Amino acid sequence: MLPIGYGSFGDAICYLLTGDEAGSVWYWNHETESPETYADRSNCYKCADSLQEFLDGLYECDEEEEEDDEEEDDE
Repeated sequence: MLPIGYGSFGDAICYLLTGDEAGSVWYWNHETESPETYADRSNCYKCADSLQEFLDGLYECDEEEEEDDEEEDDE
């Protein structure tokens, strides 16, 4: 896996380089990392089948969306 970006809490967005799902994009949760999860990727979550699919799904939040997200977190 090749890190191509990071989330706000230090989790990585990774591009899978080898194997049956090479070319797919994954979210790596570093909080649950252990020797066992490293081998089986059980702490990784598939985001997209390809880099293009991942990029096509990105969007910029407007200020209202960010405020709504902050209010939900406070509840």
